[in-house]
Amino acid sequence: MKKIYAIIMMAAAFAACSKEEELQVIEEPETSTQSYTMTIEATKGVEETTRALTLDGKTLNATWNDGEIVEVYQSGAKIGELTAEASADASTTLTGSFESAPSTSADLTFYFHTNATPGYSGQDGTLETIASTYDFCAPATVTVGNFNVDDVNKKVSVPGGVSFGANKQAIIKFTLRNKANSKIISPFMLTVSDGTSTVILNDIPADTYTNLQNGDGVLYVAFPAEEPATAKTITLTATDGDKYYLYQKAGVTFSNSQYYAIGVKMEESDLARPLTFEAKTAGATVTFSKGSSFTGTVQYSTNGGRTWSDYSSAISLANVGDKVMFRGNNNVYYSGSASKFNCSQDCYIYGNIMSLVSSTGYPTATTFGNTAFREMFKGNSHLKSHATKHLILPATTLTGSCYQYMFQNCTGLTTPPLMLATSATGGNNCNGMFNGCTALTSLPELHLTNLGNYCFQGTFSGCTSLTSVPEDYLPFTTLTPACYMNMFQGCTGLTNVPNLPATTLQPRCYYHMFDGCTSLTALPSNLLPATTLADVQDTKGCYEGMFMGCTGLTSVPNLPATVLTERCYLNMFRGAGMTTVPNNMLGATTMANSCCASMFRECPNLTNTPEIFATTLAESCCDAMFYHSAKITSAAPLHATTLVTNCYKNLFNGCSLLASVTCYATDISASGCTNIWLADAGKDVTGTKTFTTPSSTAWPTNTSGVPTGWTRAAL
Repeated sequence: MKKIYAIIMMAAAFAACSKEEELQVIEEPETSTQSYTMTIEATKGVEETTRALTLDGKTLNATWNDGEIVEVYQSGAKIGELTAEASADASTTLTGSFESAPSTSADLTFYFHTNATPGYSGQDGTLETIASTYDFCAPATVTVGNFNVDDVNKKVSVPGGVSFGANKQAIIKFTLRNKANSKIISPFMLTVSDGTSTVILNDIPADTYTNLQNGDGVLYVAFPAEEPATAKTITLTATDGDKYYLYQKAGVTFSNSQYYAIGVKMEESDLARPLTFEAKTAGATVTFSKGSSFTGTVQYSTNGGRTWSDYSSAISLANVGDKVMFRGNNNVYYSGSASKFNCSQDCYIYGNIMSLVSSTGYPTATTFGNTAFREMFKGNSHLKSHATKHLILPATTLTGSCYQYMFQNCTGLTTPPLMLATSATGGNNCNGMFNGCTALTSLPELHLTNLGNYCFQGTFSGCTSLTSVPEDYLPFTTLTPACYMNMFQGCTGLTNVPNLPATTLQPRCYYHMFDGCTSLTALPSNLLPATTLADVQDTKGCYEGMFMGCTGLTSVPNLPATVLTERCYLNMFRGAGMTTVPNNMLGATTMANSCCASMFRECPNLTNTPEIFATTLAESCCDAMFYHSAKITSAAPLHATTLVTNCYKNLFNGCSLLASVTCYATDISASGCTNIWLADAGKDVTGTKTFTTPSSTAWPTNTSGVPTGWTRAAL
């Protein structure tokens, strides 16, 4: 049977394939082994489709190729095949045979190409290949009573003919150009996806590739379509082996039996490039080791993605510039312990890490599981940042421990990956992510709108080459427990801090955040605007150790909170280098246990103390607050009249230049409330040392009261 179908660009349908002519019987001599034969002469209906495809201007014509196969099934079993004669017009002949007679009590079903679910992988971008292999239509069914079996002449006929259903795919002609310069793209691989179906053209042949380079720029794709058609987001990725291109458009509809001609301007994008290692040093080997409970499979390619193999052993990159790519379909790589990549010599790392999560859908993949990439590159000192190609972390939601210690001690990285996440769940999302990356000179841009618990704990600690933080880097006004804990600890090159506008704090939110940042100098007076501090019983210390060891500090911020919480300022400026602090920097009127303990301890240059206005004290609230800050010469008044257990313990111990103290206390009966608070205080003062106190208060004459050599004066 001969058939042709016409499909008009952007509109005309490949509609149903009608085969309505009577089956003609070919008589053969009867033998004991004679098969049943069938010959169908058919013509195309007005809106019906045939099987091969040719392009005539803007019209896509479907004709029959010689030898194309129609399979015949009955009761789910294949019983024979028919072959087509070549035809460029509206008719063809299908001829074939059956080993035994079809049953007259069951329907016959005719399939073009296959009776299975159509597959579209392996296309090469040519119309000829689509016509021969990837042009599918709905099967034709002839019901019982509408076909005849002649057992005498061993012939089968279908007086009413057959009608194939609608095509199952759209045919798309793509013209690909580089958006930057409008030049034709010559890819060896093209991927087309609508989020449900994905078609990959891989290893596009040389003649098609040459046509593209010569300016033709056309690739044909058979793409599975659905009825009724639904608007979806289409994603195209392409590569020529060097550059990777990406295109996305929402609201695209591909209907079955339709022909589309589409021009696409694609952008170069590392999202379209699988995770890649490139040898910076000849002879580098790249290894992948599985976590102790990890059972997934990882594949690699050394020819730009033309072919992929399951990873089993180290991959050698013999020459500078040699590359290996990796991909997988695993939601999590940390299982029992870390799955890790390692380079034996210097290698650049770039591309989309989500190729490890979705081997074909990675350009748009944005989700993974908890601990997904935890410790994946930890300790790999040979990883290097490429000057123009980026490592991208495109997950939109950070899950628990997903990037924890991911690049810890990767001392060769100078620039961070691109992080696209906008939200965080769970905790420890970026805990220690770049800890110890001593060559890192810049920070990843953040797009988060919320924080997870311990979200940035130690993320950049020990990044000694960092010199600045963008002013608006941490815009969050509501914090989570320990969210910035140790975030920049030990960043000795850091010269500024970002704005910290948060007014809703949580336990340990700023815990040791800038501890050891010795190059920090002036801090804005309004840096810490919160007036209400974190107060959760199990963990405290919202500002604990925040600027401890910042020996270059020249000024400190005001602390306007009026009610303090446990350990909130513990060790906050311990060892810091400022010479003076504002007299009124502490706005508190109510203290909490250990809230100011060791707050200005061992500050080698400090010459004064802030006034302590608080009249309600708490256990150990000022324990060792100015311990061994040896250059303090006078102390601001202590206003509380009733002392509590250990509240002033060690308060001025070791302040050897202290010459005057004023204390309003009238009740000093609490245990240890002034225990050795003036031990060695004023020992290096040659003049008068004065202790001023209400005359009614009975003070002992020792280092827990009024030391020897001090003169007591009455308020």
